[in-house]
Amino acid sequence: MANVLIQDSTMQEIADAIREKTGETASMLPHEMPDKILSISGRGESPETWDGEASEFDLTFTVVTGLSVTMMFYNVTSGNTISVDWGDGTSENATTTTVGAKTFTHAYPAIGDYTASVDSTGDYYPYGLSTAINMFALAINYTCTGARLGTRCTSIGNYAFYKCYSLTSILISDSVTSIGDQAFRNCHSLTSIIIPDGVTSIGDYAFIYCIGLTSETIPDGVTSIGTYAFYGCYSLTSITIPDSVTSINTNAFIGCTSIKKYTMLPVSPPTLSSTNAFSDINGICIMLVPKGALEAYQTATNWVTYADYMREMTDEEMIYYGLAAA
Repeated sequence: MANVLIQDSTMQEIADAIREKTGETASMLPHEMPDKILSISGRGESPETWDGEASEFDLTFTVVTGLSVTMMFYNVTSGNTISVDWGDGTSENATTTTVGAKTFTHAYPAIGDYTASVDSTGDYYPYGLSTAINMFALAINYTCTGARLGTRCTSIGNYAFYKCYSLTSILISDSVTSIGDQAFRNCHSLTSIIIPDGVTSIGDYAFIYCIGLTSETIPDGVTSIGTYAFYGCYSLTSITIPDSVTSINTNAFIGCTSIKKYTMLPVSPPTLSSTNAFSDINGICIMLVPKGALEAYQTATNWVTYADYMREMTDEEMIYYGLAAA
């Protein structure tokens, strides 16, 4: 891990800002500050209440004095104008002349709750949220609590919400077709997410260590689930694999120890990259497979490792999951 030189005056300013926000009066040590930031409440309005016609991309967060926010957007069309309203009375815009990334950075002079809004004249996708290093790398991501992606967002890029520890909810437009590598890595407070029906791929490490995730809807249309995609999501209790999935990569669900049922809708077993895809599987877990496909699953390459967990669907279950006519 890189060493960061911190001036005493900078640490004092951050400590003062935390005390102002929390109402505490006691002194604090540097190693205590991350937890203090995590405890800050009053982080802006819930994205579920935002006007669907307001802007293309909204992000809500709490800022402590001295931190700046960087947003990067990848523009898939040239001549695309992106405008950012930082939520503190300032704004800026830029027009791209070629296909490529555009980065905006803004320093917030005062502690407070902010919602930054982005509008775009063309397609784009968010590719990473970060801050200038002041005290902690990516410190602002401790207090990013909500996001909404509009209809011109076509993809969620690599690392888009990486280490947004306080992100509790996100609304994703149906226009999104892919979720990049490590897009939601370490989003510890995210409890549920609805992946739009248009998404066809879930990248490597996409939801790794989303330890608060209790429900996940994988849409019918996803064909590939990436390596370590749901690694360490130990609060998940069930997963349904849609019949569109043709491949599940190494360690995709390793460490998902609370899952009691995997429902497999593909009639033909998807390609399983290794025997580790479901490592640490709960001892009482059931893998429910379509009627007539039990032998195929139990003998397929790498699936054979989990043969003892498999059970064939009943006629009623086949109807329930849309695999047979009523």
